[in-house]
Amino acid sequence: DAGCPVLALTGDKDVQSSTKPIELLKERGYPNVTCGVVPDMDHLLKECTAEKSMLHLNQNYAESMDKPLHPVLLAIIDSWIEENHLV
Repeated sequence: DAGCPVLALTGDKDVQSSTKPIELLKERGYPNVTCGVVPDMDHLLKECTAEKSMLHLNQNYAESMDKPLHPVLLAIIDSWIEENHLV
């Protein structure tokens, strides 16, 4: 038990972080830990439809620098805040 609500997310297009730790957290089923993998989200928490590749990392990041945060990520955060009565 973490002692407080925890939100742990990553993106499936994140080449710098593995989804494995998130999957392990899900399997363990901690009561106050919410976790997930956001489709088409990169390490910058931006929407990325490009192929997941270290070779194109700099180009992908440069293209997404001015994009807003991933809309699904924002929706998840909003819901999590409300569900945990953090507002």
